[in-house]
Amino acid sequence: NPKEGWAVGGFGSIVHTEDGGYAWEIQKGSVRDNYYGVFFVDKDHGWIVGDSGKILHTTTGGKSRLGFGGWKPQKSGTSVGLVGVHFVDKHTGWIVGGNGVAHTNDGGETWQVQARFKETRHLKPIYFVDRNTGWVGGVGPIQHTRDGGKTWIAQPIPTGSITAIHCLDVKHCWAAE
Repeated sequence: NPKEGWAVGGFGSIVHTEDGGYAWEIQKGSVRDNYYGVFFVDKDHGWIVGDSGKILHTTTGGKSRLGFGGWKPQKSGTSVGLVGVHFVDKHTGWIVGGNGVAHTNDGGETWQVQARFKETRHLKPIYFVDRNTGWVGGVGPIQHTRDGGKTWIAQPIPTGSITAIHCLDVKHCWAAE
């Protein structure tokens, strides 16, 4: 919603706003990990990705219950730094880092590598409009899937790299260098 937001960064920085960004509260994270991507499907269910394959997951909007941190580590199965994360619902999501994409159907409890690209490297943005249709960017062509990531098609771009992707639907997407 327009009032709720999260941001992540270096040294375990996780911050949250409930008033559209006027005030930010610090949420508990690691003091030594750098986080690069955060995505929420609703106000409670979110994921953070970062250094060395780190994934954190919350079902409480990152808020602590009974004195315990609101973020739970998940196993990515990789030590590659993860920089992008996108979910279409509480169960179905993708993470990117290096030159690879991994997918989950169980909210991040398990991850399966779907692709490793030769022509697109340093993956960063990932965006899915539904369970089947998505895009991944980085250095090189944008990669596009219509079958949930089982196959990918390289789409040449006029610039050398893409750092952000956002879509309204399958026909209206933007990519930024």
